[in-house]
Amino acid sequence: MSPSEIGEILGSPPSYHGDFEHAGKSAELILRTMDHLDKRRILVELSQKGRAGLEEIENEMLKRVGQIVCRRWAKSKVNSCGAY
Repeated sequence: MSPSEIGEILGSPPSYHGDFEHAGKSAELILRTMDHLDKRRILVELSQKGRAGLEEIENEMLKRVGQIVCRRWAKSKVNSCGAY
């Protein structure tokens, strides 16, 4: 995915992309490569470390959503969530 495509998805201004990419590259979370079909184009992707970090964040978010749902179910007396 190109930096421009990422910016469109995030709705962020182009000036933000450089800082974001620099921070991600410094932390070894992203990889920048040249597009083999168009040498003018740069592609950005998550590194293994970046993917692992994203997976950890996703798991934590799902856990928290589960906790919220269980609390609401408990208030409505339909608690079948198990221990959170």
